Amino acid sequence: MRKKYPERHRLKNKLRYILTKREIFGLWESGDRWLCGLSEWQFQKTPPAGADRLRRIQDDPRLVDQAERQLSAAPDALLAALFHKLGAPCEFDDLIGVLSSLCGVQEIIQVADTEDGPSAYEQIADPEISHASTVERRQYLKRLWMEISSLPIRQRFALLLNLRDAQGRDLLTLLVHLRVARLSEISEALEMSQDRFAELWNRLPVDDVTIAGYLDVTRQQVINLRLSARRRLARRMKERC
Repeated sequence: MRKKYPERHRLKNKLRYILTKREIFGLWESGDRWLCGLSEWQFQKTPPAGADRLRRIQDDPRLVDQAERQLSAAPDALLAALFHKLGAPCEFDDLIGVLSSLCGVQEIIQVADTEDGPSAYEQIADPEISHASTVERRQYLKRLWMEISSLPIRQRFALLLNLRDAQGRDLLTLLVHLRVARLSEISEALEMSQDRFAELWNRLPVDDVTIAGYLDVTRQQVINLRLSARRRLARRMKERC
């Protein structure tokens, strides 16, 4: 049995998805923190908003009304309005706090009594997992990232741009969120400029036809490259155990 904060956790996942999948928005690493806002702010190096500006937003009755109406129906419009009013990026955790307050999301503790354990993706992404377990998973993923970085470039390209879990969810974004690899390290592994990689970021995972176009090969060759990469990684990770 483990305790969760399901409403806030769902809100966090929803915001992360929107910020990383909509071209107008962005979620990026800045030092030891994650910032979010309009995508153009990332490249303009716009300084983040302070706590006082965030508090003023929480007290705005018009935004409170808009948040309650749009969080489910039109979350993109809500975020655009919030960032426009804020005028600068903010820390991702602060955004979650602001929207939790605006929308009345309460951290009600629930106890999961199911016998079925969560998927590997959920275990890694879930902030309620014990610290020891999280450290172990991050260590494993760091070893995996080292092995990925040593793959031939075409295998790296085919694997990383279409890195998914069994449910088809993007895993490259997760590696960044867990600070296993920085965006600059991933772009370097792909032998791609950071600007070019930034353009691809919101489109991840990329389909095989698009990857084939980048590599100037057939779709089947992309599949074969990824299969070779996975087999090599499985063998190398087994040797390291």
